[in-house]
Formats: sequence, C-alpha cells, structure tokens
Amino acid sequence: IQTALSERLSIYQDVLHGGVGFYAASYSVERSEWKAYVDSMSVNQRFPGLDGLGFIACVPRAKLEAFLQTTRADKMPDFQLKNPGTNDEYFITKFLEPAKENATLIGEDIDSERRAVAELARDTGRFVISGPLNLRRLDIRGQATERQNGLWMLLPVFRNGAPSATLAERHASIVGWVYARFVTAQLMGGI
Repeated sequence: IQTALSERLSIYQDVLHGGVGFYAASYSVERSEWKAYVDSMSVNQRFPGLDGLGFIACVPRAKLEAFLQTTRADKMPDFQLKNPGTNDEYFITKFLEPAKENATLIGEDIDSERRAVAELARDTGRFVISGPLNLRRLDIRGQATERQNGLWMLLPVFRNGAPSATLAERHASIVGWVYARFVTAQLMGGI
C-alpha cells in the first residue's frame, strides 16, 4: 500500500511541477488560462482524490489593492479578500479548479495551519505535503457545508529569472504556490 501511495503522490507532484512550469512560461497567468490548463489534464478522470488544483498568491500588504484590481479585471469583478490575517503578507487563493465547487474558497487568505505548510515550501524551495487537514467547502454565506479528511500538496512559484538559491532570495522572489487539495478517502481508492 505504501509503495502504491508513494507512486500516486509522485505522479501528482508532476502535476504541480507542470503548473509551476506553466507560470514560468507565462508573463502572467489569467483565470481562463489556468482553467484551460487544469481542464486539459482531465483532472477529475485521471487523478483520483484530487479535489482541486489551484494557485495561492503571496501578496504583500502594501500591494493588496493593486492585486485586487488586477484580479477583478481578470473576469472576477466581485473578487474579495476573505478572512484576512494580520501577517505582513497575505496568502490568497487566487485560482482553484473546479471553480464552481470551490468558488467560496477563492479569495481566502489561508489559515495558519495551511500557511505553515506554504511557508515551509517557500523556505525550502521544494514540494511539501501537509499533514492531515480538515478540508471544507463553504456556502455562499461563507459557512462550512462539507468537511472531509484530506491533505494539501504545494510547490512554490518564484518570480521568473529571480535567484532562489538562498532563503533570503526565496523570500524576496516568491510569487505564490501551485497547490492541490486531496480527499483522503478518494486518494486511497483503488490502492
């Protein structure tokens, strides 16, 4: 079982690397382009347990308004920051496909538990898998409607051409993270 799960997670890691490559090959990634990328991989059919594939933007507090304006101009006129924390940087879910099922999570400044995982990925410059998480979806009022056991996988995205060999360089050049949400029961299906 452990070998089969390890092989499955390795394949999913390749999906994240593909997302990072997509960012590296683009001047900017628009919402429709991210959706087309995820759709082209047939995520729902080919990757059991993958509940969502998204991008979390690292937004310094001083650049929040510019980020919101740019994001709203990308066919999301009602985009709002949700549950903002008190940190110097927001870690905002910018894209998450399938968008319809995850719409209420888009715009969320991720919580401290998930933030710690993102910070570890940024600080090491490597792929990171969270420990067990309580995954949720929100209704239109922002209330949790569905909770499932799961985990996150994240891979940092650094500014194109910027050095990222040292911790200081990674902090200075982080753009965000490509990440995947997994429902444990579905991820283990067929193993």
